[in-house]
Amino acid sequence: EKETNIAENSLEFVSDNSFTMSATKLWDGTITYNNGNGWTTWSGGQISSNAINGRQRIYFRGSRNTIIRGQNATETNSWKITGSNVECNGNIECLLDYQKVAAGIHPAMGRNCYKEMFSNCSSLTTAPELPATTLEYDCYNSMFYKCSSLTSAPALPATTLAYECYYSMFAYCSSLTTAPELPATTL
Repeated sequence: EKETNIAENSLEFVSDNSFTMSATKLWDGTITYNNGNGWTTWSGGQISSNAINGRQRIYFRGSRNTIIRGQNATETNSWKITGSNVECNGNIECLLDYQKVAAGIHPAMGRNCYKEMFSNCSSLTTAPELPATTLEYDCYNSMFYKCSSLTSAPALPATTLAYECYYSMFAYCSSLTTAPELPATTL
């Protein structure tokens, strides 16, 4: 599949240094990745970054997902990034359904969406955009827990939250210096 801009409508992981990524498959649709060799369906196995436009990159996008997370009742395995100084750029909703995002639609998020996704990821320095305005039970719970290199928090525009949203989202993020605004009106 040839594209003029593979970064469009995808979530980008980028660094000046090579890195790898892996995860236990805890999503309910499809996720594909592109590290310069075309879009490939991902089952969570280890992927290596490749040089694209002068930096090491891996792009991800999803279809028909309502849940993407780093843990469930029997497994805890956040998205693992092995490397250093890795930025995550773009809209996290592209992992749920990139075609809906391209059409200007917020894909539906299920319970526990993004829970512990990057937990204990010391390589991550930049968080993705989190544009959802309505969150289900436990969304974003411990999403960046112990991300010790994360230097800034993303905007949190959600106005309607369910129980345990944001719980321990930035706990032990020792490099954060400011907290995000919390505009929620329904808790």
